[in-house]
This record gives sequence, C-alpha cells and structure tokens, in this order.
Amino acid sequence: MTSGSGVSVAPGVTPPSPQSDGKPIWKRGWAVAIAVVVLLIVFGSLLPDKKTANLTTADATGTTTEFAESSATTAASPAVTASPVVTAPAVTAPPRTTPPTTADPYASETVSQKNARRKAAEYLAYTAFSRTGLIKQLKYEGFSEADAIYGVDAINPDWFEQAAKKAKEYMEYSSFSRQSLINQLKYEGFTQAQAEHGADSVGL
Repeated sequence: MTSGSGVSVAPGVTPPSPQSDGKPIWKRGWAVAIAVVVLLIVFGSLLPDKKTANLTTADATGTTTEFAESSATTAASPAVTASPVVTAPAVTAPPRTTPPTTADPYASETVSQKNARRKAAEYLAYTAFSRTGLIKQLKYEGFSEADAIYGVDAINPDWFEQAAKKAKEYMEYSSFSRQSLINQLKYEGFTQAQAEHGADSVGL
C-alpha cells in the first residue's frame, strides 16, 4: 500500500505522519539569527579590547620613557663636592711686656728732708702759701733752710693757684681794693704776677 507521501507501507500499518513542530518557517529563521548574534557577542568579548591594548601599550611606553629620562638626569647631575675646610689662623698671644718701673723720686732723700716734705704738704692742705712764705713757715718749725727748700720744691704746687686761694681767703675775712689786695699778697711772698692773678681771680 502506498501512502499519500509516496512511501510504501505494509498492509494494516498506518503510515507515519510527516514530522512538524508546528512553528512557521520565519520564526525558526529568527531563532537562528539570534543564536548567531549571541555567539558573535560572546566571541567578541573574548578578544582583547583594542583601546585597552593601546592604553596599556602607551602606559608601558611612557613608563619606559620616564625611566630613561630619570636615568639620563641622574647621569647628567654633577657630583656634589664637599666645600673646602677653612682653617682659621692660629691666634698668638702678644708677648707680655713688663711695664717700665718708675723710680721713686724720694728714694734718696734723708729723713729730715722726708719730714720737711710731709710738713709742707700738711700746711698746703690747711691754707694757701707762697713759696717763700711756706719756706719761712718750715724754718719756723725748726727745719734747716736746706731741708725747708727741699720740702717745698719736692711737692712743687701751682703757685698761681695758691695766690688765687689766698686772695679768696682775704676777701672772706675783710674788704680790699685791688691794689691793697695785691700788696697784701706780695707781703705774703707772692710775686707781682702771682698777686695780680690772685686779684683777678676774685674779680678785682
């Protein structure tokens, strides 16, 4: 027996129906296309990204360049040399000089001369004297004329200053004209110039 599909079947056997999934052909085509697209996407994700690869290459190149520049800079940097040590000159102390010894001007005087000198200084500390007046006073005290002269000349005061002091003493004691004061100072043993200086010092 021959079925409608042209297939011979044994008598009493029902010929098989043609296989059919019940889906139209266009739907089966879309399913295949979607599967292909999915496969392409999966395959594409497995490949390295070109942009990422380029960035990685650029980073590697930049790192290599920076390392090369750093190495070149290190090589070109001049070596640091230590500053020379400046040694200060040794300070030498100046030689110690012994001050000259001043000889004692009274080392050779006698005891009587020493006493006459001291007595003359005591009188001048008390009141003013002319040279001749102080010598007379020392002679009055019993010193020899030689010792009296030595004692007065040994201290050698400023006789013009002594005349001014004596003029002041007289003016505190009494009133004088210029000429009478000059005469009184000359009587005390002062010279004419010393007496006039004394009168000038008190305003006469």
